[in-house]
Order: sequence, then C-alpha cells, then structure tokens
Amino acid sequence: MPKQEIGSMFFRFSLPDDHAEFYGEMGMPNESPWPWKFFKERMRPGFVFGATKLVPLKLFDSYLSLNVEFTQLQLMNPRDIFYEGYPFVGGKPNSWYLSTIVKQGWSNNGQLMGSSIGPGSNNQSISLSWNKGYNKIGLFVERTVYNNDFYYSAYYNPYASNGYGYYNRYWVDLTKRLELQFMPIKNILLSASFTNTDALNYRWIRIEDGSAYDVPSKYSDKYNQQFQISIKYLLHAVVK
Repeated sequence: MPKQEIGSMFFRFSLPDDHAEFYGEMGMPNESPWPWKFFKERMRPGFVFGATKLVPLKLFDSYLSLNVEFTQLQLMNPRDIFYEGYPFVGGKPNSWYLSTIVKQGWSNNGQLMGSSIGPGSNNQSISLSWNKGYNKIGLFVERTVYNNDFYYSAYYNPYASNGYGYYNRYWVDLTKRLELQFMPIKNILLSASFTNTDALNYRWIRIEDGSAYDVPSKYSDKYNQQFQISIKYLLHAVVK
C-alpha cells in the first residue's frame, strides 16, 4: 500500500474580549504532519496564517472588520525542485497537490482540490470593511504569485550568460475590489462590487516592449474589470 501522501494540522486562537482571532494551517504533501517533523532539515511544508480583528464603533452602533491572510505553497528549498546535476530535465513532482502516485494530481472530476491558488503558488490578502447589520462597505486587496515551482523549473538556467536565466517572468495577479451592501427595506438586500485585476506576465509569458525588466509589458500583461450587482430576498432577516 502507498504511504500517506498529504496531511495538515490546524489551529485557531480566539480572543473574545478583544474581538480578535488568529488561525493557521500547516501541512506536508508527503507525510503525516507530526509537530517534530517541521524541524527536519529537509521538509516541504505549506501553510496559511491569518488574523481577524473587529473594532466596535459608537457611530451608528457599527464596527470595523480587518482580516489579513498569508498562504505559501511554494517549495522553500530549490533542491526539492531540481534534479541535482540535471537542471534541464524539468522539475520534480514535489509541489503541493502533485503526486507520483496520483498522476492527475489531487483533483475531483478534473477540478483541483485544496487551495484555489494551486500548486507552487503564494498569496497575500488584506480586507477592511465597515459593517452595521447587513450593511457593509468593504475594500479588498490581494496579490497572488502563481506556481513559482513551475517558474523556476522552466525558466531558471544556471548556465545562462547572466547566471539566472529568465528572472522577470513571474505570473502575478494584483486584485483590488470595492464592495457595497445595504438593506433599504426589510428582507431586501442589495449588493454591488467592482473588481480590477492586473495579471502581470500572464501564464509566465513576457513579450518585451522595450521597457525595463522590472516594468510591466503592455504586450503580455492582461487586465480585467468586473462589475457585479445582485438583489436578494432574505426570508428571516433580523434588522438591528
């Protein structure tokens, strides 16, 4: 029988009097996540850490909500990406949600299971909102770096003239979203949001346009804007 291939540990620390909580999850894609295994020399951990804080306001009996979250699935040790001595044969299948036993990866009906950012990726997000009952005004900012494990195995070349290969083809999404929600009449909930996403080096491709190496390229970067609006009827809305 194959050995266990993935496991994680979760924690949550709540401070009710301070209206705050801290949470996190750490795991390994290749073995049981016993605490002492996180101190080994060679390990492949992934983690998500976050914190939430509510600040009560006297104005309109409302409150502010702040959430910060960090996720890392990228392998931390380059030796876990490359076959030592053979930099051109591709990367090892060591990333989260990849497996030498489950060839299609950790998926269900072709859909990736687990974190939505996918294998080898990192994410940082922060959100701040003003809330009163069902009424809300919020701002959300997120940065996602997609599959750095693939990026390094595909574009890093230790024998290139500069010694680093293509070092400016990271695929990074920068997302900003504004959210509005209010209840003008009992049981009727209106909401709207505007989202702007800048996809830099979309799908790890950069088409040079004469700009500096660290400046976005107008030929290969993608931009997306979405506006959404909805009307909901709540059967058991409680208005405070």
